[in-house]
Amino acid sequence: MVSTTVKRLEQLLNRKVQDWDTLLNINLIGLNITSLPPEVNRWTSATHIDLGCNQLTSLPDAVKNWSSARDISLCGNQLSSLPDAVSGWTSATTIFLSSNQLTSLPDAVSGWRSARHIYLRRNQLTSLPDAVSGWTSATDIDLGCNQLTSLPDAVKNWSSATYISLGDNQLSSLPDGVRGVEFGYKYFSQR
Repeated sequence: MVSTTVKRLEQLLNRKVQDWDTLLNINLIGLNITSLPPEVNRWTSATHIDLGCNQLTSLPDAVKNWSSARDISLCGNQLSSLPDAVSGWTSATTIFLSSNQLTSLPDAVSGWRSARHIYLRRNQLTSLPDAVSGWTSATDIDLGCNQLTSLPDAVKNWSSATYISLGDNQLSSLPDGVRGVEFGYKYFSQR
């Protein structure tokens, strides 16, 4: 039996669940979606997944199969945590998770090695795991408007970053060894 959520997504996507693996662009923005069924593991061909401005509070482990997605947007939801399954987002070059309620990040974010743009603005992050050392391809990292009080030494590995926003946090210093950094109330730029 197909769940109500699957039926609703079939209507929104105009595609039966068995054909979801052929979808390239998934745009389900602002549709009051409250949960995702395990069948989203069939979004294996999608290169663009936008579920922004919904009511999602959690993600199923099925998101691990979004390995072809280059752009993943889950901004403007109510996510308080991320599953370890986000380690499967290995092709993502842009990850939007701004305006959620994230208080921490799992070590699985180390898998975001292809990500060039990572947006985590307006969450409730108090710290970052050492796993962020894997963000070596990121050129833009937005961590503004969180509750960060310190940064791990792992940020030294953000050698590709040209823009790192840290404004509206509770930071008073940066880790030793971070060179060429201009630290201001809005952002610091590493060049």
